[in-house]
Amino acid sequence: MAKFHLTAPDGATYEVDAPDEYSAVAALKQATGVGNSPARAASPVTDPALLAQLNAPEPKRKVTDPALLATLNSDADPIDVKAPDG
Repeated sequence: MAKFHLTAPDGATYEVDAPDEYSAVAALKQATGVGNSPARAASPVTDPALLAQLNAPEPKRKVTDPALLATLNSDADPIDVKAPDG
């Protein structure tokens, strides 16, 4: 089993032995009761300014890594990007 280091919302840290991260979180919740509060229904966003901000297109990011810039600007083979399986 793997060891997972988890931090609860209150800042407490725990080390959990579990086969995977999902099992580790489930074990922590069961042992501490963290995250077992009833779910709250999300309320819709109605503030026009906040809606505009949430729906705004994501700004383009600037590449600053010199090695990546050199690769992108060279005549090297293009990067092959494929959609993940599933």
